Amino acid sequence: MKKVENDIIAASHIIENKQLEIEDSDYGKIYHTQTENSRKLFPKLSSKWENSLWIGGSGDQFINGILYGSRNITVIEKNPLAIYYILLKIEAFQVLSKKEFFTSFLLNSMQSESFLYLCDKTDSWINIDNSQLEEDTKYFWRNIIQNYSEQDIRRNLFYEQSLERETESILNRNPYLEKYFYNYLKRTLQRTKFLFYCQDIQEINQIVNIPAFDKIYLSNVFLEMNLSLEEYQSFLEEKIFPLLLEKGEALVGYLNISHFRGANFSNLGTTDEVIDFFKKSNYDLESIFEEGNQISSAFIYRKKR
Repeated sequence: MKKVENDIIAASHIIENKQLEIEDSDYGKIYHTQTENSRKLFPKLSSKWENSLWIGGSGDQFINGILYGSRNITVIEKNPLAIYYILLKIEAFQVLSKKEFFTSFLLNSMQSESFLYLCDKTDSWINIDNSQLEEDTKYFWRNIIQNYSEQDIRRNLFYEQSLERETESILNRNPYLEKYFYNYLKRTLQRTKFLFYCQDIQEINQIVNIPAFDKIYLSNVFLEMNLSLEEYQSFLEEKIFPLLLEKGEALVGYLNISHFRGANFSNLGTTDEVIDFFKKSNYDLESIFEEGNQISSAFIYRKKR
């Protein structure tokens, strides 16, 4: 059985709320948009963006990164379903207006007309090394959309969202949704090269001939890695920081301090312990002032030489 067939079965189980098998542990729900604030964070980073590595997630982070100069983009994401979503999202820039894109993707309405139109396109334009992945993406979504209702897909395949103030929050976090930048992306994406790896970031050392990077963006993946802070630091020192070019940067964590105030993150400890650890480990902490008087902190490693 082809991998895409297994992926469709896994997605069907999630939509139908069926138990996944143990070997399907990397499958999960999809983030329809990012929780970080690229608009306020990215200007605080250096101007070197050409070669970049990103955790896949919703794709919003590296899409915003293109506005800052990322042209050679490597994406690592262990959830195969998220990669299908990201690829369709990228292709949507070519054929959807900003309003259509926003409604179909970021408000998670899963408008079948827009999605099926994308799936039925025959001309491939995304600059990725694996053309089969593009065909599998269209095949995957065509099967999902034709076999399940929009409501079931929205409720069960994606992480739950609150629509209260959601529109304003998405627009505030993502500068690419401004009309000028959206049209700029339509042109620039065709000159952007992508590499996609479906695997755990902890196994990045298994990738042969992986390039070096100006930017490495790990989002808030440290919250999901089941590592202690000391173990996470060892992972960064052994497998991430050696991949940085001279004066490169790595965002190793992003935490909404206001939202998680007083929380205990199991192996990581409390919110205060997380912040203290990164401070004492000589990371730069950038404060991000979110809407609703929320404060987040980004933990950044800057390679000196």
